[in-house]
Amino acid sequence: MPHQICTSSLCLIKHLIPILYWLPALAQTTIQADVQHGYILPEYSNMQYLINAPAQGFSLSYVHNTKGKNYWERIYGYPEMGVSMFYSSLGNNEVNGYEWAAVPFIRFKLLGNEKMSLFHQMGLGLSYVSKKFDLETNYQNITTGSHINLHFTMRSGVKLGISNKVALIGGLSFDHFSNGNTFEPNLGLNTFAAFAGLNYTVETEKAREFPEIPALNKAWTQNISIRFGGKRARALVDEYFNTFSATYSVSRNYKHWFHLGAGIDAFYDASTRAEMEAAQSGPYLPRYDFQSGLHVEQTFVYNAFSFTLQEGFYLGLKYKVKNRPIYTRGFLKYTFSKHLAVSFAMKSHFHILDFPELGFDYKW
Repeated sequence: MPHQICTSSLCLIKHLIPILYWLPALAQTTIQADVQHGYILPEYSNMQYLINAPAQGFSLSYVHNTKGKNYWERIYGYPEMGVSMFYSSLGNNEVNGYEWAAVPFIRFKLLGNEKMSLFHQMGLGLSYVSKKFDLETNYQNITTGSHINLHFTMRSGVKLGISNKVALIGGLSFDHFSNGNTFEPNLGLNTFAAFAGLNYTVETEKAREFPEIPALNKAWTQNISIRFGGKRARALVDEYFNTFSATYSVSRNYKHWFHLGAGIDAFYDASTRAEMEAAQSGPYLPRYDFQSGLHVEQTFVYNAFSFTLQEGFYLGLKYKVKNRPIYTRGFLKYTFSKHLAVSFAMKSHFHILDFPELGFDYKW
């Protein structure tokens, strides 16, 4: 099959998924340091009055540049992979505090050459937030219910080489953290900022390899998954509620890195009664704990890792909390044998995260 190395913005979506695939020994090591200055973007207008200062931060990153260790690196245009240690203020030191994060990331060159290039970077990691909601001592913090949170980052920018070892780097970034509804409140915070810094290459760059890309087998794949999770109800009650889901899906390989599919879902959510009472969504019946639906899905593959987006609508057993008709899910999967995989998923209703899940997949 003919193949072209990705160099256009059309490849942005497929570049999401090798976030955690930075561990193997790679060819070139770079240290990056940068600072950023920006603003908190509240998700709700009633949070705006709490923001009284810009968001300022810095990061120190360890980066490797792939050179073709396997054909997946060639398919994805020889990306850079690394981990960033990140610090930022959060617009109000007294209420929101500050954030420290460790974020594995992947960076792709979109256009350019060794002297000047445009890049796009995405990452997902964990963070520690110094201030959280407390009914007595910090009741104004309605965004953060826990010290430990998930941190998502996305950057686009320019890299300008000024010597064979030193480069300037700068651009725009978007960051979001929240705890996935494992604690309440869980609105999280968004930051939009400009960043600038320096790259220093520690090791001399090695020659790029061009491993052979195998022929694509456009086969249909069937998959069954079961996932277990939990959540706090938005009623701010102390109880932690269990969740469960089961999915059957079929998909087809259209590219090595891209699959399309569809499937059916069944959900169990023990928080339905508490959620309905808090939302005043009508009288509760025990069958409302169960939901069912249909979905379409897009999967982006990198070696044993994959990232799937699902867009579904409830059919049969409806979701009675505020009668939302549509649900979405995103999950990371690691395939460790021909038929078996483990996955981490997040279920949401548009921008409202519902609950995290851990599960197992069987495919054939």
